[in-house]
Amino acid sequence: MASSEPEETVEIEKNVVKIADLELFCLSAGEGPLVVLCHGFPQTAMCFEGQLLHLASLGYRAVAPDMRGYGGSSKPYEATKYSILHLTGDIISLIEALGESHAVLVGHDWGANVAWYSALFRPDVIDAVFGMSVTYRPIRPKLSPVSIFSKMGDPSQNRLFYMVYFQKEGLAEAEFDADPEGTIRKFLYGVTPDGVGDPGWSATYTSSGRLLDQVRLPKETPPWLSEGYLAQSIRSFREGGFRPPLNYYRNLDINWELTRAFNGQKITVPSAFIVGENDMVRSFSRRSEDELELGFTDLRFKRVIKGAGHWVQQEKTGEVNANLEEFLATLHHRS
Repeated sequence: MASSEPEETVEIEKNVVKIADLELFCLSAGEGPLVVLCHGFPQTAMCFEGQLLHLASLGYRAVAPDMRGYGGSSKPYEATKYSILHLTGDIISLIEALGESHAVLVGHDWGANVAWYSALFRPDVIDAVFGMSVTYRPIRPKLSPVSIFSKMGDPSQNRLFYMVYFQKEGLAEAEFDADPEGTIRKFLYGVTPDGVGDPGWSATYTSSGRLLDQVRLPKETPPWLSEGYLAQSIRSFREGGFRPPLNYYRNLDINWELTRAFNGQKITVPSAFIVGENDMVRSFSRRSEDELELGFTDLRFKRVIKGAGHWVQQEKTGEVNANLEEFLATLHHRS
């Protein structure tokens, strides 16, 4: 591994990497073994600023792309272009385009899904995987995800689980695109402990046919949420819109079908998982979290970060970095 350097001397570089028929805008820092960080909804690569700097200071080459459909990366229009095979293919192709044959993956939210399945599909390329918020489940449910989620809430009262609300093209994006700033502020604040008060988060379900009307905004911006990040994020979604990111959710049933051959398969590379104590995802995924070990042959640890909500890598940057550093220290990196 390359020698480490103080975090304050590290600079984050911006560049565009061409892969197949796409371009991925990437933030990168440092030199050494490659670590690729995959973000979720609705964020951009900038959410990993604290991890990029820390990994670089430890002697790693850290790269965080704006995922397909986000920020400065390509945004295919068709919903079918956002399947798990497309998303994992992007990451494998990115590793190759960076001149590397293997990498460690870090993922949060939808990025965790991409990281888990990249490790499942290509253990010859992925050395290890560190997931946050969203778990990996080895056993496919007998019913499709959308049919399961449709039983949650009360459709007769127009109270839909948010992933069901996201299914109809044109509906959720109309709400979100009408006010990108308010949408981003509500998403980023509304699922934190201060904004929630209840880990279940009322905006997990629609009210009066909309999702975010009942989410309150803070009087002051939380200290972990920098105005610079907010401005960058708002600008990104104002320019690119919410349709491409929402297309990830429109592939839930397609992904369920595509991964049929992997039913029951465990992830075999070294793995770790952390989740915020008050992460709203836990309100509907505790069973898979409790049974997490069933999906791995080498799960190094799973931990709950006290006092954190969904955006754990930003809310508790120091604790996440410490856990990530500990995990990486257990690995034998290939040259």
